Amino acid sequence: MKEYVALDGLIEYGRNIAYGIVQPGKPVDHGIPMIRVNNFDHGRIELSNIIQVSPEIEEKYSRTRLQGNEILLTLVGSVGQTALVDENMKNYNVARAVAVIPIKSGINRNWVKYYLDSNVSQQYFKEELNTTVQATLNLKSVKKTQIWIPDDKYIEKAVATLSSIDRKIYINNRSKGALENLISIIYYKTLGMYSFSNDNKKVLDSWFESNVLDNITEIREKTKMKKISSSFSCKRRRI
Repeated sequence: MKEYVALDGLIEYGRNIAYGIVQPGKPVDHGIPMIRVNNFDHGRIELSNIIQVSPEIEEKYSRTRLQGNEILLTLVGSVGQTALVDENMKNYNVARAVAVIPIKSGINRNWVKYYLDSNVSQQYFKEELNTTVQATLNLKSVKKTQIWIPDDKYIEKAVATLSSIDRKIYINNRSKGALENLISIIYYKTLGMYSFSNDNKKVLDSWFESNVLDNITEIREKTKMKKISSSFSCKRRRI
């Protein structure tokens, strides 16, 4: 029989699942970094565009100040995204649209994150959404989320497998983003423009395919034929 535990029952003693800073004010220099929904990037937190809030404002939300053992969950807009907090984010805080879930010791934090990512949990979140103005998940629903807790060996094996897949997905997405940036640069360097209409995009895509991709293919084919020719010449000399 499967054992399920409400997420609220997996929380560190003395802490609660909570959302962050409601009114952060204007960003400041040399303040406290605050994680927002737009910082979530395929299960990780992108730290390059973190804004900082004044220490005076952040002080009022010490309950969500990160300690390094939490899971973050988006509550507004793109609901249901998760990320693990690491040492680099210690003493950061979060925005109102992000929930801080402090997992107690003895519970595999990675497993809880992956279960929150699962179709079961994501479907539950969808059913619990308040969509009157903007898609919003309330903390009461988050706390009631049922987490399956199998035996330790199963968790260890599942987490190892899922972590490996996660890393590959992350690397592939980063590579895709780098390639898209490279294409934008090529467009700009050759045609002097970054943005363009859909009609122009079709023309530019056609141009890129015929002038860049075809050339790359041609170079590859020539290199391949050169290798074959070289290999054939070597064999003839041996004969």
